[in-house]
Amino acid sequence: MLRTLCGLVGLSLTPVSTTAEPVSVNRKSGQGFAVSYRNNCYVLLPQHVHGTSPSLTLATGSPPIVGEAKVIERFDPGMDLSVAFVTGGLEGRCAPQWEDLPRKIDQLISPGGQVTFVTVSEGGVINRLPAIVELVSYEYMVIDLGRDVEKSIFQGRSGSVVLAGNAPVGMIVKTGCEDVIELPAESKLRADGKQGCVLRMDAIVDRARRLIERGSTDVMPPPLSPEPPESQELGLVGLAGRILTCSSEGAVPEAGCWSLEEGSGPLLIAPGDLPFSIVVELSGADATPVSRVRLASRPSSEGQTVPKNVIVDFNAGTKKRPNWKEFRMGDMTPFGDLDLLNGMAPRTRAVRLTIVDAWADGLPLQLDRIEVR
Repeated sequence: MLRTLCGLVGLSLTPVSTTAEPVSVNRKSGQGFAVSYRNNCYVLLPQHVHGTSPSLTLATGSPPIVGEAKVIERFDPGMDLSVAFVTGGLEGRCAPQWEDLPRKIDQLISPGGQVTFVTVSEGGVINRLPAIVELVSYEYMVIDLGRDVEKSIFQGRSGSVVLAGNAPVGMIVKTGCEDVIELPAESKLRADGKQGCVLRMDAIVDRARRLIERGSTDVMPPPLSPEPPESQELGLVGLAGRILTCSSEGAVPEAGCWSLEEGSGPLLIAPGDLPFSIVVELSGADATPVSRVRLASRPSSEGQTVPKNVIVDFNAGTKKRPNWKEFRMGDMTPFGDLDLLNGMAPRTRAVRLTIVDAWADGLPLQLDRIEVR
């Protein structure tokens, strides 16, 4: 069982502006940090903070906001890291961008350099606590809180984001790194709870990149939602009138584009058919303003997955001479929902959906519903 890092109370209450939003997890049992990618919010945290439970409660610093998340990936073995998908509450605070996390931190840290780590304490107070880099390895570093600091310590610091200046360079995972860092002969880690083992940010990004950017990992596909929402209308909804074209057949004859159009069944897309495009003609003879496109995917088994990156275009030309322009693009949540808004409400006679990839490799993906408003 990994030991939770103990931190010091009240060394600094300086407001923090970083490329990662610090959050406390499960009523201060640990920490994590939130980042945004394509309008979806993710929390990165140590796996041991949540254990076997897939559900998390989250709280930000002042002004405090409470939210929820579900764990979609645990990186086993060998790395104490999980990724959770925020399902509600924190979307407005998830402004830091995944793309801004450093891919290489060697220019930002070195032994003897000063860093800080950030925690969210009771009442939403953000604490910024100083430390010194003691040792650095390929995936980890050791930070030292110093020998002259008061002895009063408390638990719940695992998952704290570590900063060099305002750049996030790592995440605390435990006290001491003796099991993951080969120490020089003259070095010895103290057992007084003042040294923290930090997983480097470039190692975190390297491990989580494929899941967040491409939707797949070598470990396991994201789980189906344990509590799927109430059954929604299947097929084409709202202004969506009929399917004009699909780029390929469905994975099985009874689950093709026109099964989806008729509402008789979902569309199943073979993994080898991605990217996959669908052109949907809108009902009515004239071009119609469109401000919203929503998609839903409700896989019926673990042998199917949901789309990830989806591009929606609208036809600014005519039916015979289409002129496709981007409406919006975004990532469907791993639980099968995508809601794209366009405040300009362009007039169009058709929309084109291009499903670029899926949340899990090698599985047919399912699409249950296309709604145009």
